[in-house]
Amino acid sequence: MKTVYVTAALGGWPEDLMFLVQHRFGDVNGVPLTVLGHNDIRGLVNLMPHPTWVKAFLWDLLPPDTERIMWLDADMVAASPMGDLPTSDPWMACPDTDNTRNRISGVRALSGIGPMYFNAGFFVATRAARGVFNIAQTWMLNSNAAVPYMYLDQTPLNVLVTLVLGGYMALPKQWNWMIKGYGPPPPDVKFVHFAGYDGAERESLMRKYLEG
Repeated sequence: MKTVYVTAALGGWPEDLMFLVQHRFGDVNGVPLTVLGHNDIRGLVNLMPHPTWVKAFLWDLLPPDTERIMWLDADMVAASPMGDLPTSDPWMACPDTDNTRNRISGVRALSGIGPMYFNAGFFVATRAARGVFNIAQTWMLNSNAAVPYMYLDQTPLNVLVTLVLGGYMALPKQWNWMIKGYGPPPPDVKFVHFAGYDGAERESLMRKYLEG
């Protein structure tokens, strides 16, 4: 199964930091990390209310023979070899931190999302999940749609994965180690996620980790 590993350097990400993230991924895993930039999404810039919605268009932006996508937010750094994915389910992700899931409990109840609300900074999707992306595009473009926008694209994706696919395969949090929520990463962590920090602090922490 042809898998494309992809992130996006949008919204003012420092080029040198993205270069370090990209090369760390390749060095650790032996496969390339595709980085989408502003030139790749020129036709979408005026359509997207926020750069993170680029996720909804991944199947349109990647090679047509792509069979599976692994998405990583730009603030994720490879920590140890990922090896083989445990399954080929249409959607794989990691449940978000308890703090985040508790914070959006009301939205979960209204939207029919179960307790396994996932963090959309990391996910793996096969072509069988294409319907999720198609509807996400429609929701994003339709300002009258009843879209629960808490956490931008994340809650809509959770809603759609529930409605279209009936849920997702939960991966261990080692695949998406939220360092602010979980603390220092243990040796078996695959990817360290620096979400939850402001721009300057996040950049400083990422550089320190990459240089360590």
